Amino acid sequence: MDYIVKNTVGRFLSERKPKEIQTLRILDPACGSGSFLIRAYKELEVYYQNLKKEAWGKRKKTLDKIFEDQAPFSFDEGSLETRSELNVFDKRKLVLEHVFGVDLDEQAVEVSRLSLMLKMLEGEHGIVPGRAVLPTLDYNIQCGNSLITGDVLSLQSFFKEDWTQTKPFDWKDHFQKIMVNEGGFDIIIGNPPYVRIQTLPKDQVAFFNENFVSATGNYDIYALFVEQGLKLLKPSGILGFILPHKFFQAAYGQGLRKLIAEQKVLMEVVNFRDNQIFEEASTYTCLLFLQKGKDGAFKYADVARLEDPDKQLQIIREHEEYQDDRMRVGKLPKKQVTEAPWSFSFGEEAAVVEKVKVAGPFLGDLCEKIFQGLITGADKIFIVEKKETTSIGKLVRVFSPATNEVHQIEAVLLKPLLKGSLDIRRYSIVEPTRYVVFPYHVKEKSASLIPAEEFEEMFPKCWEYLKLNKKMLESREDGKWHGPRWYAFSRTQNLVEFDQPKILTPSIASNASFTCDINGLYYFVGSGGGGGGGYGIVLKKDVKLHPLYVTALLNSKLLDFNLQKISTPFRGGFFAYNRQYIELLPIRTIDFNNSKERKLHDDLVKLVDVMLDLRKREHGTKGHELEQLKRQIEKTDREIDERVYELYGVTEEEQKVIEGAPSDGG
Repeated sequence: MDYIVKNTVGRFLSERKPKEIQTLRILDPACGSGSFLIRAYKELEVYYQNLKKEAWGKRKKTLDKIFEDQAPFSFDEGSLETRSELNVFDKRKLVLEHVFGVDLDEQAVEVSRLSLMLKMLEGEHGIVPGRAVLPTLDYNIQCGNSLITGDVLSLQSFFKEDWTQTKPFDWKDHFQKIMVNEGGFDIIIGNPPYVRIQTLPKDQVAFFNENFVSATGNYDIYALFVEQGLKLLKPSGILGFILPHKFFQAAYGQGLRKLIAEQKVLMEVVNFRDNQIFEEASTYTCLLFLQKGKDGAFKYADVARLEDPDKQLQIIREHEEYQDDRMRVGKLPKKQVTEAPWSFSFGEEAAVVEKVKVAGPFLGDLCEKIFQGLITGADKIFIVEKKETTSIGKLVRVFSPATNEVHQIEAVLLKPLLKGSLDIRRYSIVEPTRYVVFPYHVKEKSASLIPAEEFEEMFPKCWEYLKLNKKMLESREDGKWHGPRWYAFSRTQNLVEFDQPKILTPSIASNASFTCDINGLYYFVGSGGGGGGGYGIVLKKDVKLHPLYVTALLNSKLLDFNLQKISTPFRGGFFAYNRQYIELLPIRTIDFNNSKERKLHDDLVKLVDVMLDLRKREHGTKGHELEQLKRQIEKTDREIDERVYELYGVTEEEQKVIEGAPSDGG
């Protein structure tokens, strides 16, 4: 909070002349209990205290000039020694002229008003009778929905007769002097609410979709607060928010990224990556500063390890360029700011990223499909643990977490199941210990739920097991599954994709962990549960590249370096390997008429084949033999990286940048 206020209010006070400060307007559009406004008030109090002391020394001439159209600050209250100090009437003027807030919660508004009043009274030991001391602040701190505004008919078209319940807030009406006469607020600060649209009423979502260009995908409304802030700023105004940095790369952030890029307003970013700022929840945050009319470069700070926040933020504030093992600060060109996922890089890193980016088509362009795993809506019922196969092999004994019992289920309905990073490893698949009960017929790229009569007749054991859990299955999604399809999965996308050769990746991992399911044997979960979910990658039929070759590229240090620049980081050094990120990886295609390129392709295919075999043998091996295997795995991995570097034309100096070693010039 201090950094945001210093970088907005403090910057404004230090760069402007005293007369310009007279009309300084500061807004928190989601002020809550007023913490940002109180911190802004403290910054103003210090400024005016120094100004008044200077004015006292000049017999009030300075302040008379500053407030030539208002009553000057009071010098005649209190003892001779305190006349140069800010008194309660000075503080009252300070709040009324400079500090403004809006919040949807009426109680929060009252708390914010009271907090500001109490702050004004700090250090006061009495008041002068007969003079009003405390302002009501009804104008300064108001209740309303900062994101919903419009004329009555427009609001009624979205919210019908309930339009007043949304607490619409007309900025030009409620803050007419500031918005109409003065052209907007000078500074907007705060910590906007983080609310995904899935939790909001449909009419609100429809309103936002119609009125905000940043409302793209399954967005979070903090993006809308940034857009609204830009609308409320003066032409030279500054916005400073603390908010999640997920919009840098997420699909839903495209609208906001495009808005910031087109208006060229990015002023500064402090990226905390996977460091946690809020103790009560895992939230991946950044400090975002936007300034209208700002051209050229922007300041970017990347915090790899947060140790002493106050000290580190002070260093960032004081330095345009800085680097140690905890963070890096520098000026970056605006050309890195586009609507595409943001991957801000410095110097040599940026050059490597740009070089690799144009080395070939994106993975997504070469794929028939990049698909997410199964979403059953009732994993405790549909996902069972393997016990043993009966002697005749048609029934399998499994343990169900839902019933806490062992059941016999027909083998044909049980598909071997992988769970994210628990089972999908780098060049390896852990032999599954789980099955998914799969109540579908799959024929010619279409899946249909097995009809109840056929199910009961052909698969009585499984039918009996599902009926034991019928009540729970019907209660999913507030009873949506009452009816003949009570035993269906809650999501039926991609049911036909699993029984084919594919490349696999967990959705979250600490480094590239791609592997191949050459024979199309395995199913996998889409999300949730320990280990997370996964994705399957199927190349187009006309792509001549071997899947093992593509797997080598995806697992290489080179492409993983690029992915971690564009992906969302998580605590513990993990990154997202979701479709939206991996589909942007550049795949070096091969000219098969070129003998050198063909050999590199074929060598990588052979090396990955060796790696898959080594990793398979690794399971169950111990002692000296395991050590030997690990050395062979490391050697093979290095050889894969060397050939990938050669394919992409990466120099030795660039390899040092990628692998974290200091270059000869660094």
